[in-house]
Amino acid sequence: MENDKNKTVNYTKEQEAQITDLYVNQKMSVEDIAKQLDKPVKSVRGKLVSMKIYVKASAPVAKAKKNEGPSKKELTKVLESLGFSATGAKGLENATKGAIAEVIERVRANMPAVEDAPAAEYAVEADVTAQADAA
Repeated sequence: MENDKNKTVNYTKEQEAQITDLYVNQKMSVEDIAKQLDKPVKSVRGKLVSMKIYVKASAPVAKAKKNEGPSKKELTKVLESLGFSATGAKGLENATKGAIAEVIERVRANMPAVEDAPAAEYAVEADVTAQADAA
């Protein structure tokens, strides 16, 4: 910067050495360094970046998607197997899984036992109801 006559020197070599020491060796925050040097935080951070010293704080790691039981699509298929029309079951797409599970539970409570129905379809709602109650 010193050889370019149009640019102002914002940081002397001493200041560069000082911010390097404060940031690297003394583990001082960028905000505290800026206060000490009476410089804007963005300026200090920018200088540390240009000196290839600043390490950006890592972003929080996204949580892995939990297995939350059957999907809404699977639950609507259970509703269809219980006698709901495809249109009626599709109308519940915006409902929560817990709400759909409650509808399934109430419909089953008012239905006579069906011996030919696959047991897997009926077991689906128990998992969702338990998860809804836990939440």
